[in-house]
Amino acid sequence: MLGKLLKYEIKATARNFLPIYALILSIAFVQGLIGFDITAIFQFTLVKQLLVFAFGALYIALFVTTIIVVIQRFNKNLLGDEGYLMFTLPVSLRDIILSKLIVAWFWIISSYVVSGIALSLFSIRTGIIGKILKEMFKYTPEVSFINVLIGAGVSKTTIYSAFIKLGQLAVCSLLAMTTIILMVYFALSIGNMNKFKRIKYFVAITVFSVLNFIKTLIQFRISWDLLKQVMDTNNQTFLLGLNSFINVHTIFTFIFCIIMFEATNYVLNKYLELS
Repeated sequence: MLGKLLKYEIKATARNFLPIYALILSIAFVQGLIGFDITAIFQFTLVKQLLVFAFGALYIALFVTTIIVVIQRFNKNLLGDEGYLMFTLPVSLRDIILSKLIVAWFWIISSYVVSGIALSLFSIRTGIIGKILKEMFKYTPEVSFINVLIGAGVSKTTIYSAFIKLGQLAVCSLLAMTTIILMVYFALSIGNMNKFKRIKYFVAITVFSVLNFIKTLIQFRISWDLLKQVMDTNNQTFLLGLNSFINVHTIFTFIFCIIMFEATNYVLNKYLELS
């Protein structure tokens, strides 16, 4: 059933994103064919200037659309009139919340992918991306990037640990994004309680702000000593501090995500008042 919910959510939200994606890629392709040189931006013709302006405006529109869709799909589809239909489905409330969350991830990650493709299209004529890749992979297997680092005195353990930490940072970033989305869901759920109906958006904004402040304060308190280690000039102390800092923040963010998810589920189960 979760698969059907995801399919429905993606279909319902695709019309908001696909036209923007198409326009971004089209403009990037045209600009790439014309030729784009950031160092000569003030010498662009009117057509090039308009294309660059439209490209920037579309990115802003994409950012705003993402925020609006994340809020609206939860607010209207669960807390509005559509909620009566959603809650008649033979599926748990947790699955409904999870489907909203996964689709939000899907569009945010898709936006990053489209951005990467667009930047590549910008370089069709200049071949900047190709030149960068050529430089990265011009070494023979005997003189690979890793071997160059080893030759500079960096141990294999440190190199592989760094790659692992980069992956962990990516996971931590995804968790941080998830935390923000779940705080929005929880704040909207609190605002939709019957006693707050007349000022639900004010309550939602207040709850979100307070939650964000508390989360930031806790993160600061538990990581202060680790931050001092990270800022230490001693390489070994720095690496140990950075390692602990990333681990602590990953664990904390994961726990906070679970709390927000379960808190949202609890409020909707116990105090749901559909508009």
